[in-house]
Amino acid sequence: MMQDVEDVVIKTVISAEPQMATNLHRSTNYSSCSELGAPVHQNLFEIYGFDILVDANLRPWLLEVNVCPSFSSSSPLDKRIKSQLMADAFTLVGAAPLIAHDSCLA
Repeated sequence: MMQDVEDVVIKTVISAEPQMATNLHRSTNYSSCSELGAPVHQNLFEIYGFDILVDANLRPWLLEVNVCPSFSSSSPLDKRIKSQLMADAFTLVGAAPLIAHDSCLA
């Protein structure tokens, strides 16, 4: 089932790639550089929220993609999942997250 979910996400991102690239070109100045000397567009990333329904036959159905997903938490589990997501995102871009003392992640 997880492979099917991954396929839905991959196909969705591939289908949206032209619009994502257009938005990137509009929102960045390719001649500018960050403080680290890297072009600004190499320091950008986005997090999308995929709402996927899994039916009785374990088939995933894409309901919507949120370009601005909520990071608020309604439960301890939700807080843990979203905190780890943010920690992983910061790690991927080379920033060390400051969550080592957060008891909900222990």
